[in-house]
Amino acid sequence: MTLGQHLWRLFWKLVAPLTPHRSPLGRIIRARGCKKPMDDATLATEVGRAQRIFEDFDPRTDVLCLGSSHTVQSIRPESATRLRFWNAGFINGDWRMAVFAYRALRDKWPKAPGQIVLFSDNFWLPSQQSEYTENYIYSAILHVIAGMPYRTAFMMGPSERRVRRLARTRQACDCVRGYTPLAPIPVVESQAKRVAGHIRRSHYAPTEVPWFECLRAEVEADGRRLVLFRAPLREDYRAALAAGDGAGVWEAGAEAKRGLALLDYSDLAIPPAHWHDADHLNLLGASAFTPLLEHDLEALRNG
Repeated sequence: MTLGQHLWRLFWKLVAPLTPHRSPLGRIIRARGCKKPMDDATLATEVGRAQRIFEDFDPRTDVLCLGSSHTVQSIRPESATRLRFWNAGFINGDWRMAVFAYRALRDKWPKAPGQIVLFSDNFWLPSQQSEYTENYIYSAILHVIAGMPYRTAFMMGPSERRVRRLARTRQACDCVRGYTPLAPIPVVESQAKRVAGHIRRSHYAPTEVPWFECLRAEVEADGRRLVLFRAPLREDYRAALAAGDGAGVWEAGAEAKRGLALLDYSDLAIPPAHWHDADHLNLLGASAFTPLLEHDLEALRNG
């Protein structure tokens, strides 16, 4: 991080406590204060992935996967043998981003019987924009590649210019149908700290529910089925959640989800070698999990 980037981030951290968290400006400032700028290589890879998601979309797709990093890291389309998956989830993704990602892809996806839009059900998503995010880098990527409007463009500064420069040409990325494994992490974050952060977000007002209602309405109007899934959570994450006032965290937005199928894998037994961290799978984990998910989706389609 350069000195200028460091000072810019420090400025927003100082200003953030003075700004109401539920206002658009509050969301912007809190996001700016919490996010680290990406280095050029990482940003180029993310632009490359977005280019492949939106420009190379396979119209034969059976299951379009939307959502956050739980979608990104849980579903490896290559590991499915009967249903054709397309992973269009984004790290730090949220309900609003899912709406515009779906809109960007729907016209490239000819309607056919049995099509499913799969969305990762994270308990902090109904309130995510209120307290913490919208991720600047991903918002800019989605705007540049897919024409998505984003509320934070005027705050992007150098990052927006970097994204626009990178998006002029095809960037290298080894993702296949939207899946790219994360690099191993050398330090394991305290699960109590990680879970506390997720719970903290869930305590804010569920301001994002209208975006989920919008996604559901558009998917169903197109004759497709919206299905929710909860990604596996490692035992220590679940223990920290239970000990950290996590009761009832799934209730926010429950009315908007009523009637939808939910595939809950949060307490699925996963071998230790298959985890990237406490709530994300690595390549081995995604390769093993995807066929299980495929089997259950097939049962829904045929049921």
